[in-house]
Amino acid sequence: MLSTKTLKITLTISGFLLVIGAVAHLFASYLGVYSFGLGAIGLTFIKLKHNTNDTDFRIKRLRNIQALAAVLLLGTAYLMYIQHDFWVIALLLSASMDLIVSFRMPKNTP
Repeated sequence: MLSTKTLKITLTISGFLLVIGAVAHLFASYLGVYSFGLGAIGLTFIKLKHNTNDTDFRIKRLRNIQALAAVLLLGTAYLMYIQHDFWVIALLLSASMDLIVSFRMPKNTP
């Protein structure tokens, strides 16, 4: 298992890459797709590796929703790569899922 500091650093870098990639793609930069893809890979890795040993069904369900939203980011990167306009909808769905989970997740959850 990765240390907490490594997880936080990877999460921060991935988040910056996602934002930079999405903004760069809006301004028709071909490098935005690759930046977004690297951020999506990093975030997906974090979400899939961050398993808790909780027996609470609700927390497990919310973690699975987070993992699905992260995988949807990979689909968004693919849609950006093939230059399809539906990448915006995929990004909106992923962000909405993460927003809902952030409100529903208990505060004392690691």
